[in-house]
Amino acid sequence: MVGPEQTFSVFNRLSPGVEYIISVMAIKDDKRGPPATAIINTGLDKPKDVQIMTNPETDRFTVRWQRVAVPGLTGYRVRGEPLSGQHGETENSVVGPERSSIILSKLTPNVEYRISVSAIKDGKEGLPGTTTFTAGIQKPESIYVERDTKTGGLKVSWQRVVMPGVTGYRVHGVPLPGQHGETEESLVGPKETSTSLVRLTPGVEYKISVSAVRDGKDGPTADTIINTGLTKPEYLDVETNPKTGTLTVTWERVSVPGVKGYKVQGVPLPGQHGETEERIVGLDQTSLPLVSLTPGVEYRLVSQLLKRERKGFLPLLLQRQVTHNR
Repeated sequence: MVGPEQTFSVFNRLSPGVEYIISVMAIKDDKRGPPATAIINTGLDKPKDVQIMTNPETDRFTVRWQRVAVPGLTGYRVRGEPLSGQHGETENSVVGPERSSIILSKLTPNVEYRISVSAIKDGKEGLPGTTTFTAGIQKPESIYVERDTKTGGLKVSWQRVVMPGVTGYRVHGVPLPGQHGETEESLVGPKETSTSLVRLTPGVEYKISVSAVRDGKDGPTADTIINTGLTKPEYLDVETNPKTGTLTVTWERVSVPGVKGYKVQGVPLPGQHGETEERIVGLDQTSLPLVSLTPGVEYRLVSQLLKRERKGFLPLLLQRQVTHNR
């Protein structure tokens, strides 16, 4: 009951999806006048938590929702409709009241959809629970680059995209502007999460990108910037001068853009005690005598490329163990 000045009242506890008779009557001196009546249906609650789940092993999307607690519910209608300005297939399905999911298999790739789920009772639909979803190509996540110890190249890793219909991944290695080096591309299968790039130029900054491929189309790329690092000099050798006992380290010259020289070291092995020798020589030099090593001490000899510091991998070392005897 409300006061004489009011012209409306709010009901908060009516059950959804139920037909009610609403009556309004005037009261005077505890006497009730004839009622004015109307029949209304409170309508159905909309399903909550509408979500799209994808499976990388299939070519389908699963729509999930929370069921509506309404007596006499007869089912749910699920629609997938392209948003305004988008062009693609429409999907419309009805499932039973016990269901809380359905698989959609006709959505068009790269089209943005409005997915709606509405409860049905006595042939009438309630308000829809909705979400938007793009049936497109997702980009890989967590791209990571490391040195591949087996191939000597760079191992590129990523997380597979969680979506159906992916036929593979395209991996690119492209020098950054102003850099000069080989470009490399690799296409791998849909179950792969890594590949090795073996033809990139040492000491060059690259953009490494990974994209999923679906229906012959590449999706957006996940990118990272790396430096391929410096390759190691080859064929390290040591010669001993029988007259002086001096050790001469020799190596094969390496062709790498921007390299300014070599660092050659003679370092005693752990537990050995002797002088350490370190020399820096120019790019044209391929041998160096070490004159300060201690006789009778076992050494590690190292030849290492030098280049201005860049973000990326540390230079590889070419090393050999020798005992310096005179």
